[in-house]
Amino acid sequence: MKCVNPKCGKTIERPLELYDGRWACPYCRSIVGDVVGEGFRITAENEMLFTQSEICFLTWLTAGRDGRRDRHMLENAVELCREAALAGHPRAAMRMGYYYDKDFVEENRSETARCRVAYTYYASVCFNGGSSVDAEPGVTAPDWNKLRIEAAKLLLGMLSATPADFDAIDTYSFARNKAKAESMFGNQFGAIKRAAGQSESDRVKEVHDMLASCAGKGRIPVFGVYSLDGDSLKAVVRYGGGDFYRLIERRKVRVGIFVANGGRLGAADRIQMLTNRRLVEATLEELGSEKVYMYFFALRKQPSVMDALESRGGELLRELINGGRKPSYVFYDDDLVYAGAKRGSSVKKAVKNLINEAAEAEA
Repeated sequence: MKCVNPKCGKTIERPLELYDGRWACPYCRSIVGDVVGEGFRITAENEMLFTQSEICFLTWLTAGRDGRRDRHMLENAVELCREAALAGHPRAAMRMGYYYDKDFVEENRSETARCRVAYTYYASVCFNGGSSVDAEPGVTAPDWNKLRIEAAKLLLGMLSATPADFDAIDTYSFARNKAKAESMFGNQFGAIKRAAGQSESDRVKEVHDMLASCAGKGRIPVFGVYSLDGDSLKAVVRYGGGDFYRLIERRKVRVGIFVANGGRLGAADRIQMLTNRRLVEATLEELGSEKVYMYFFALRKQPSVMDALESRGGELLRELINGGRKPSYVFYDDDLVYAGAKRGSSVKKAVKNLINEAAEAEA
């Protein structure tokens, strides 16, 4: 896959994966607009990659679970599939959507982050305007219309169960996407209906698992913000039999909250850090069911990022909370690289660039 910026044009082995599902060139930071590079075309090479990927995935599905070796087989399936999708294989793009949708790629992504990436893959197939898919001689092309309908069903099935705040974003609205699919393919999707949003227990587990991932291995988040109510925050603290206290007291993750007493957060609304058991319990005792914004920072990451986020009473965090519409934001090293943290900009400036873009993206 080559960078779309003519001034760069470098071959991208692994794009930067951004918090909102977009990809960017790691060299010039240009956004890579299409998850399948230059479009769909089935070749002997990408067909072989996809076939190898499916063999790995089937092996993983049918084999007994064997720790690291077992996980390695799934990782091979995903990486071969990603390579096939980047090379223009439509079934591989659809399968990548499935991998993100069903949480096979990285277990510490939030549901909304996974859905954003999965949506990009599914939509690249089902909402593709082409009348057919090209295939080189000797390679059999799939039934293009049937494949797009299959991708649309997967996409709508995913969107039918997303959190309400995610569904409220126009791009990811179940109703809007269902209407678009029906306008393209007719009444094929009557059985797919919008279900109740994410339950409180699912949300609590998601937040718990994200905090726990700060002490794990693999792709570790740098920082994030979750919108919760007071009762949900209390449930997060209780979840896992004391995991929350172990994480903060062993300095694996730094956690703080803003309490929203109505409307936007103002300059007087300062961040309350939760650094030990006594402080957590005293804070929770004072909380009712009001909205709370929970901030976290993985302490193994650059302390200068934490300093930027928490300076002036958490000014940048307030900007993200007031400007953003998503129920959660989780940022990784790739996001900071994209924002300029390793391109000569100060870390504080990179963090500010990142938050400004996130807060303005869907204003």
